[in-house]
Amino acid sequence: MQEPFTDRALYVEFLRLLNELEGVDLQEKKPGPDPDFRLSVLEKDRNRELLVEALTWFRDRWESRGTE
Repeated sequence: MQEPFTDRALYVEFLRLLNELEGVDLQEKKPGPDPDFRLSVLEKDRNRELLVEALTWFRDRWESRGTE
């Protein structure tokens, strides 16, 4: 696993947040390439909002690494 996902729980939580988008079903597995999904799911306003929330959560965890 690569930073910031050396913590398995962090990785699982990020997948959970992404899976809240309608039409996204990312399975927990050994991390490889970045999680992916069809961009067409972003046609829905709510999905775009959820993606921004997930990425904000990710950014906050990244910026706070080593300070907790």
